[in-house]
Amino acid sequence: MSNIVEIFQTNVTCFNDASYIVEKIQRNFPFYTTNFDLEDRDNILRIEATLPINTSEICDLLSKEGFTGILIQ
Repeated sequence: MSNIVEIFQTNVTCFNDASYIVEKIQRNFPFYTTNFDLEDRDNILRIEATLPINTSEICDLLSKEGFTGILIQ
């Protein structure tokens, strides 16, 4: 079975915020592998899973924490 990968452009810019968001996502979605690329100009959030990724819930989680996340198609 191949993995599903979703990429989000975010406004997360510092390591502490990125770590906090990764922790929140892992707590709510334990089967997702999550990481940030803050060196990319779009502050990329990358999520990988073997099951479909609930992108709207990820965007909602970011929003509730005061950040934006836009799914990159």
